[in-house]
Amino acid sequence: MTKKQSPETIAKRNASLAAWRAANPERYRERQAKCAEKLRAYTQTKEFAAKSSARMKARHADPEWQKVRNARSSKTMKRTWEEQRERMLSANKDNFIKNQSAAVGIFSSASEEKKRVAARWIMRRAQSALRTDTEFNELWVYTHERLRAEKPYEGDHDSSNYLDYLSWLGKATTSDPAICDLAGRFLRDAIPRAASEWRAAQEAQRAVG
Repeated sequence: MTKKQSPETIAKRNASLAAWRAANPERYRERQAKCAEKLRAYTQTKEFAAKSSARMKARHADPEWQKVRNARSSKTMKRTWEEQRERMLSANKDNFIKNQSAAVGIFSSASEEKKRVAARWIMRRAQSALRTDTEFNELWVYTHERLRAEKPYEGDHDSSNYLDYLSWLGKATTSDPAICDLAGRFLRDAIPRAASEWRAAQEAQRAVG
């Protein structure tokens, strides 16, 4: 068992090493470089990897070390979460104050209405293109008739039952895999195109105005 050195012995040794290092800077750098090279070579060996792995496994299996590790991890995560929370609260507060003081902010009712108008225009444009540029209408009619034939209306003359049937028929047609696949593939590109058209129209309008 290695004998623990006294603080006085350690202080004397450090002072002696510092004096030698100051008197022989070149030799000190050479010795440090050789030690570093030996350390790099050793850390790349299988022996070092095995020892390191065994040491880490033993450490993480130790219940006392697990307590230390968990406490350290929890402390770090808590500190990070608190820092992120403070940054977000500060940014949101500044943003809110800025937009409240502005004539038209991004959270104002006027701005929200502009976004709703833009969204409606873009979706209508994309859906219109879906019906004019693809075989969507023909596929819709075919799917609708197929589902009606597969499950015809068999109720009485109560209008509410028939309306329930029509509601089911419309939902079944809309959610049919072929309909969803066609609409999804087309709208994936059509919506960004419509959004670009909307922005271009708004910029042209501002330029004229």
